[in-house]
Amino acid sequence: MDNRGLYERLSQVQERIHLACQRSHRNERDVLLVVVTKRHPVEAIQELFRHGQQNFGENRLPEALEKKNQLPDQAIWHMIGHLQSNKAKQAAQLSWVQSLDSVSAALSLQKELERTQRSLEVLIEMKTSPEQAKLGLGSFEELETLAQALVSCPRLRVRGLMTMAPQTSDEGLIRQSFRTLRAWRERAASRFSWTSWDHLSMGMSQDFELAIEEGSTLVRVGTAIMGPPAEDSQ
Repeated sequence: MDNRGLYERLSQVQERIHLACQRSHRNERDVLLVVVTKRHPVEAIQELFRHGQQNFGENRLPEALEKKNQLPDQAIWHMIGHLQSNKAKQAAQLSWVQSLDSVSAALSLQKELERTQRSLEVLIEMKTSPEQAKLGLGSFEELETLAQALVSCPRLRVRGLMTMAPQTSDEGLIRQSFRTLRAWRERAASRFSWTSWDHLSMGMSQDFELAIEEGSTLVRVGTAIMGPPAEDSQ
């Protein structure tokens, strides 16, 4: 395992976050880096943790739980892939779910968290581009419906919204996606004052600097730090 390359890439991304915050007159302490580790060996994640990185994201729950069990309890795990209601028991073992998009999943999580006497940080996933492959709620009306249901789920700490920008080289379309999420967050904070709505999770390896300039507080960076997964490295 090339630890030097791993550390260098982590440092490069941290520097790019710093510069993006400077350009947008933001405090870099307000931007949390979540390293996406899907299909990467746990040894690399352990090295990053020893280097001070605490937040990690996974798309699949079995992989997340397997890795979680091999890292210290101080590691913070985020579910960023689509969450099905029947996976609530697994998801409730993590620290964050960034991809909540249904009332049924919320109720399933609440039931499991009541059983285990735990709480969970959650973000509501929104679809801010027309791409069919993208998941999440597609309108503010759908967001309102889910937010109203979440009032009866006190063990879910609603922290804000998450989205994925369109896969395009058009910077204008990417920024519009992020601005749409920010506007929805502002409306939600005004409409539902029972929670803070303090986070916007937007930005990945290819667009996290644009996301920071548009107000992101959580960036989900995988390839730019971890390199390509083993299956994709040919």
